[in-house]
Amino acid sequence: ASSTITVKESTPEYTPGDVNNDGNINVRDVIMVVDYILGNEPNGFVFEAADMNGSGDINVRDIIIIIDIILNEQ
Repeated sequence: ASSTITVKESTPEYTPGDVNNDGNINVRDVIMVVDYILGNEPNGFVFEAADMNGSGDINVRDIIIIIDIILNEQ
């Protein structure tokens, strides 16, 4: 008899909007999202943290949500 065990890879912890996972949501995160939208692959980019509206893609709407978070924290 044989058995198969499937181990699901755990999702890394992240904070929505903290795109670079440095513990802060700030203009650096916005810049990283813009960089990603422009077709680059920023080092340390956390896609799930950048997809603010859960649409499965990254676009200007996500940037607007991150900016709103930054402005409302001040």
